[in-house]
Amino acid sequence: MENTNNKIKAAIVGLGAVAVILSLAPLPIWKLPVVANAIWLVKVITLIIILRDGSITDAKPYNILMLLCLPIVLVGAMFKIMHWPGANMMLILSLSGLMVIYAARYAFKPRKDLLDNLKVIFFCSWILAALNHIMHWPGADVLQMLATSSFIGMAAVVIRKLMQQPDTDVSL
Repeated sequence: MENTNNKIKAAIVGLGAVAVILSLAPLPIWKLPVVANAIWLVKVITLIIILRDGSITDAKPYNILMLLCLPIVLVGAMFKIMHWPGANMMLILSLSGLMVIYAARYAFKPRKDLLDNLKVIFFCSWILAALNHIMHWPGADVLQMLATSSFIGMAAVVIRKLMQQPDTDVSL
């Protein structure tokens, strides 16, 4: 049963990596809402598989701080959509806070492997790309490419781990 679960997880993660690569191609089919939503869903499921059993759940103080930043991100995004004052400050502080908290959690982690390195690169470059895009600052495309590259690397590492240990459940 666990062997089948690992193969299914590896297939989903591989599909997520393919979806990320294909979404970079400037084809008109990616603009269709059904296709765009399907690709987005595959990416989210892949991220959940990659981060599901990660060490984020072990670090309770970091989780609490991150959970305090997330509502500020949502409120800041709503303010930005409505063009209300204070949106930029909320987004800059909350997204920067998320990035600093995640980087601190990574820095104080006793044992780091390749997947941990790729996770921190992905998370930080993804947040910086989003912040640069929202604020219309330059460099968002380069950061997005870095985030995409690290996402594909994470998918490759997870697939390798899932395929190397077919008899046991892999804790990422």
